[in-house]
Amino acid sequence: MAPDTEVVIDDYVFAGHVTVAAGAKRLSVSDCLVDLVPAEPGWDDWFGDFANAAARGGTVLTAGIPVEHVERLLADLAAAGWVRGSGGLPDRLCHRLPVPAGHVLGFEPIGFDTGTWHSWACLGGLVDDVRAATGIRPAGNGLIQAEADAREAARWLTASGLGARRCSSGLQPWCWALARARSRRCRACCPRCRGTTRPARRGPCSGSCPRCP
Repeated sequence: MAPDTEVVIDDYVFAGHVTVAAGAKRLSVSDCLVDLVPAEPGWDDWFGDFANAAARGGTVLTAGIPVEHVERLLADLAAAGWVRGSGGLPDRLCHRLPVPAGHVLGFEPIGFDTGTWHSWACLGGLVDDVRAATGIRPAGNGLIQAEADAREAARWLTASGLGARRCSSGLQPWCWALARARSRRCRACCPRCRGTTRPARRGPCSGSCPRCP
């Protein structure tokens, strides 16, 4: 999947939006690496609604998790006390919503442990370990550019045991799509509108599309 290309992201489940504070030098879902503007301070960094995330300023990113990893992540979230019914990330994962189309920035091996998100870049030398073993490295924005490379990096970290030593859930490749350039006008007011970044073709949204901000 080419980075910065608008696509519909298949085989990933919508996790939500995160807002990276202005001035960040890289992109990540881990607040070990970037300052995130939380949806609920002290509790939840994730937004379910694009407009709410965009209203906080900064760079809005849309994240998805590979569908085959959803059940394992839900179990890890439940073990940390983050369960269904809160209206947050667990509910979105259970609903198996598709990731909205967007400009793909790249992929990040990441895991959930001790109530927070850890990237391969914040866990003691894992980026160098992966580069030495596989030749895979992140781009300037901190993300791996090819999905196959991200999956291989996560697979190697799991097989080597290095990922599990630093993160109990292991590290899986999350998919990122840039959402900040999304038009606030509906391209076509209908349930199939996924909030693409193409310019609107039919004028202001009528409000009939449930996916529009």
